[in-house]
Amino acid sequence: AAGQGLPDAQYYMGYRYEHGKGIAQSYTEAARWYLKAAEQGNVSAMDGLGGLSLAGHGMPQNQLEAYKWFNLAAVSGAPEFVANRDRVAAGLTPAQLAEGQRLASEWAKHHPIGKAPTP
Repeated sequence: AAGQGLPDAQYYMGYRYEHGKGIAQSYTEAARWYLKAAEQGNVSAMDGLGGLSLAGHGMPQNQLEAYKWFNLAAVSGAPEFVANRDRVAAGLTPAQLAEGQRLASEWAKHHPIGKAPTP
């Protein structure tokens, strides 16, 4: 299903790679699968990319990129995604915050953003 381009399956593959669930852990592969899902609007994948960016797992550590991903995921209204965005925002300067918002807006112009996942 992930190979067929289904965003929920792509997210799940990213999750499995990030956490080593039934597969060898690989942050690089997690980021790759999360990005595929995020490009199709999967907000859980956007949140996953924020976490990987913040920790520097599978990609360079970058607070602005983390904020961008968390901000995009937070648009869904899911409380945990909003909390992640706000936690990163608290450590940014006003100029960094503005840049992070600009990066998120640029992404959103060219990609869909889905709704929060149902528990």
